Amino acid sequence: MQLKQQIALSASQLQALENLARDSLPNESCAFLLGHVSTTTDTENGRRNVLVQVKEVLPMANADR
Repeated sequence: MQLKQQIALSASQLQALENLARDSLPNESCAFLLGHVSTTTDTENGRRNVLVQVKEVLPMANADR
């Protein structure tokens, strides 16, 4: 069985991740992506689809800072 996985982010969530990465330079950045997982199965080809809909981006502090 094939598996298709996707993570869905809003434009503002993507911007928050980009800002976090830029502000953390030269160190790495880290964030938890909190959300809901839903799965469906395509009856035609039997492929299982997994979608993670991000509800909140939770920035984490870098231990090297």
